[in-house]
Amino acid sequence: MKKIGLLTALLLWTFVHMYAANPIKLPDGYTFPYWPEYNYKEIGDLHTIQEQPWINSDHVVDGWDWSFPSFVNPSPRSLLGLQRITNLNKDFEPVNLQFKANSIGILWVDWRDIEPTMGNYNFSVIKNRIAQANSVGSDIILRVLCHARGNASNPTGGQAPLWLDDLGVDYAQSGGNNLNYNPLHPAFHDRYIKLIKKMAEEGIPDMVKAAYVGYASSSYGDEGIGPYHDDVQRNAEVPEVIERIDTWAEAFKGQENKVFMGAPLHYGFDKGFGVRRGFVEMYLYTIPNTDIGQYIDQDGYLNVDESAPAIANKGFHGEVNEEYGEGFVSGSNPFTLYRFGYTTDGFPYRYFISALRTLQMRCTYTHITGHLVPQMLPFVGKELGRTVEDAPSVWSFLNTTYMAKSNYENNDDRVPPRTFTQTEIDEGIEMKNFERWLYQRDAQGYETSPAV
Repeated sequence: MKKIGLLTALLLWTFVHMYAANPIKLPDGYTFPYWPEYNYKEIGDLHTIQEQPWINSDHVVDGWDWSFPSFVNPSPRSLLGLQRITNLNKDFEPVNLQFKANSIGILWVDWRDIEPTMGNYNFSVIKNRIAQANSVGSDIILRVLCHARGNASNPTGGQAPLWLDDLGVDYAQSGGNNLNYNPLHPAFHDRYIKLIKKMAEEGIPDMVKAAYVGYASSSYGDEGIGPYHDDVQRNAEVPEVIERIDTWAEAFKGQENKVFMGAPLHYGFDKGFGVRRGFVEMYLYTIPNTDIGQYIDQDGYLNVDESAPAIANKGFHGEVNEEYGEGFVSGSNPFTLYRFGYTTDGFPYRYFISALRTLQMRCTYTHITGHLVPQMLPFVGKELGRTVEDAPSVWSFLNTTYMAKSNYENNDDRVPPRTFTQTEIDEGIEMKNFERWLYQRDAQGYETSPAV
């Protein structure tokens, strides 16, 4: 009997809700019996993670099976982000993995550090940090932050050079987390375009595995791709946005698939660019989403349209799976406090679900931390970046949850849009299964229902 993977024979149906807006306190005595206790692993603990051994004979595993034969290697398209540096004075650490994976480091650099005075560039800050990362066995994803002058607590503590003030650049927005310069101001746009061209002249595209292009945002990190964060069509009609994309494409000429955007833009997809979102820890978001092919069919099954550009172009397609620290229940950060409940008890379950959701979305990249189900990490590293032609396993995770009809409807761009039964309007849409080229479907006389 050929062993085809993870959960194909394990009929565990899971029905657990953890809402960000309405955190749940578990009833006394309740546990998560199928997942390990909370134990957050830091970068220095990665060497302790071992692959689950492959058993080369017919068998049934008690629990989860994350094993692969020794001949299974990571896809060349896969990137497993294990550490992020936002301080140029901090070194990347050696990760000393005991399993095969395309480990990647994420390097965030401020424009003001690259061009401290106008026209005087210092790309050595990037080159030196890339060289240091390479010396400890880590390739690099580059993210240059360009837009924030400061924030509410520190009006000059951002990432953009303050000499933009001398050019008369105005601000894109006030309040919120960031005070951003206006990317559409002619002087800002001119200097930004020169920065990207200079980056290409310095050979940076050849030194990195991938690079991020974003836009001014209220959050730290230059999220988005244009001034209309959720409106793909309007962003595509902004000449400055188009010129930015063209400049990045020219900078990465011949290796455009290294570039990924902070939000979907079909003009960028057509250049070969990819996209990265950043909140898979809230694992039911981006349903539906036409750009990454996510939709619920009329029978309630979560489906993937693999003709969606983020998948069909075989470019960078990424997620972030990082919010598992104790700070989320400690009260140390009011913005994140109790986002996922009052205790860390359910965090291993959420890590598990989020990792599977990343793979269900056909991602090529994930930035992942905590490693709360350690043996999943080698599994994820070998599953990223696959197509059905080269996948080492196919699987279906059988589960049922419910989505509000209004939320689905507001994000449904498919033509024609999904219709809803009266039960779905009244009680929510039943959504079934995370599937990866193995599909479970009910038939008349063979209907299933959640057992747990």
